[in-house]
Amino acid sequence: MSIFFTIFLLAAASAYLARTEKQIRMSALFFALLGGGIFLYFAVSYIFGTTFQAFSGWLRADSYYTWFMVGLVAFTYITAIIASVRYIGEESHEKLLTLDKIRLYFFCVPLFILSMLIAIFADHLGVLWIGLEGTTLATTLLVALYRKDASIEAAWKFIILCSVGIGISMIGLLMLVRMGMDAGLDVYDAFSFSSLREHAGVFPIETLKLAFVFILIGIGTKVGFAPMHTWLPDAHSKTPSPVSALLSGVLLNVAFFILIRFKVLTDLAMGSSAWTDRLMMIFGLLSIVLAAFFLLQQRNYKRMLAYSSVEHMGLMGFASGLGYVGMLALTIHTLFHTLTKSALFFISGEILLSQKTTKISGVKNLMKKTPITATLFLLGILAIIAVPPSGLFTSEFMIVGAGLQKAPWMTIVLLIALSMIALSMLKSAAAMLYAHDDVVSTEITHKERFTLTHAVVIFQLFLIVALGFLVTTPLVINVFHLISKSI
Repeated sequence: MSIFFTIFLLAAASAYLARTEKQIRMSALFFALLGGGIFLYFAVSYIFGTTFQAFSGWLRADSYYTWFMVGLVAFTYITAIIASVRYIGEESHEKLLTLDKIRLYFFCVPLFILSMLIAIFADHLGVLWIGLEGTTLATTLLVALYRKDASIEAAWKFIILCSVGIGISMIGLLMLVRMGMDAGLDVYDAFSFSSLREHAGVFPIETLKLAFVFILIGIGTKVGFAPMHTWLPDAHSKTPSPVSALLSGVLLNVAFFILIRFKVLTDLAMGSSAWTDRLMMIFGLLSIVLAAFFLLQQRNYKRMLAYSSVEHMGLMGFASGLGYVGMLALTIHTLFHTLTKSALFFISGEILLSQKTTKISGVKNLMKKTPITATLFLLGILAIIAVPPSGLFTSEFMIVGAGLQKAPWMTIVLLIALSMIALSMLKSAAAMLYAHDDVVSTEITHKERFTLTHAVVIFQLFLIVALGFLVTTPLVINVFHLISKSI
């Protein structure tokens, strides 16, 4: 199956082989449908019963959770490129992006996807580290794409903080390798994650705890846990909106998936999850509370969505410390956060194209100016704050229920923070959609055109609603049970 990785390399190369801007976009769309479609097919096939050994050696794909993550990456890649066809085309038409920048954009995106897939499939700790660092390098160029002062500053902050974080995690990885060699493994097996899991029971506990702390802080930087989150709002708000969707929708989830793998390894060695549960819940709750306070006075709608991602990564961290029910809720939450947040960033791109600003105060009376975009944005906001039938309501309900049993006072704080976040986001959305615009604009008299991005967002919202109903049925919940158990 590794042959299919070449599709992403061909996609990147095609950006410089194609001659015109339109050819670049169409070529990117072709390879996204091909590569994303192939991996999405394999992911769905595996999850629904067609088990197979896809890799061996340094790469491994033998669990439901691995293929679940692959499916999310592949789906979001396809939708992001479809949205990019519209978004990049409009920015090219308005002379905001030159041909060289468009080539760079469609060169970096498939390499970004390839790096995430390598990180997901990696069984070798060195390959895992390379995959994570690859996502940083590819994304840095996308954050700095517009080459303005703010975007360049965001790119520097992104690459410095994330590279330092990945460097810190390397200390923890090398400590694991040393413990594996001390346990009798040869160098190759000591770098193998599956071999380390098999021999975790003989690792010295105090050393293992220290290694996990390094990994938690290092990879937690990539996840967006507070207080290591500071790169996230800047990077998400300065990149083109389809890339923001990839960053928030899948990169954070991929980093969290990797962190969970090391949590499980540590739990196996210690014979209990109590210690790691406590750490994950503390970082998770801190992230939620911090996001709540930043959202109270947020003035930029893309940064608002970015801080919402900090909140949801915090929720996932909190859920991972709540035992099996928490892990089940975490799996459900991962799916719906990916669908909802990527849809919101896609539609925020439509708002930016029509209103020419990311400031909340600069966007008024949107429901009258662009009713299709405004309606989809409102539905996305309702879904991300877990209003039923959004599947996030189911996952958050499970998190709160399990939290009240295990850590009632922490859960009460979590509920207060979630309420603050919901009210803040609704207030900002209402200002954008319904606030009276004192300046008479000719845009109000123009009928909004239905776009490709609208079609993508409508499809994702349909999935959110349909799966929101189905997630409580025995058939679908059993699928999530299989995925969460495979962690």
